[in-house]
Amino acid sequence: MVLPHYLPARAAAEGASGSGGAPSFGGQLVALIEDDPDILFALSLLLRGWGLRTLEARSLGELDPALGTQSERPALLITDYYLPGGMTGRDAVRRLRSAAGTAVPAIVLTGDTSSERAQEAAAYNYGLLLKPVQPERLEQAIREALSAP
Repeated sequence: MVLPHYLPARAAAEGASGSGGAPSFGGQLVALIEDDPDILFALSLLLRGWGLRTLEARSLGELDPALGTQSERPALLITDYYLPGGMTGRDAVRRLRSAAGTAVPAIVLTGDTSSERAQEAAAYNYGLLLKPVQPERLEQAIREALSAP
């Protein structure tokens, strides 16, 4: 994902909605897993600019203790597909859903264009966005995920 390279911090803070103002997601909590610190920072900045709160981790192992400190469960998971330690976004989705006891909506980001990734996304019922992810497409995916029944 090249988000830090094409999305200046000012644009991230202002949001990506066509109206020039930041979309508002009402302060919902998003678990965000990304092992690249620059991309994690840029995504977090973008999401916070959109009115979301973020629970950030660079690996699935970092997410577990962070979840333990929260009194609320995330409304959404956004994760990279390939994670440190041989873990995947699918593993993150399963772990968070198991911990929450409910089907937390999820969006997995990947550069892997194989049909296996799309089949996995359908089988595990999570959104799949191919990198590089445009902010407008991410905003749309978040809206769809948070409004799903």
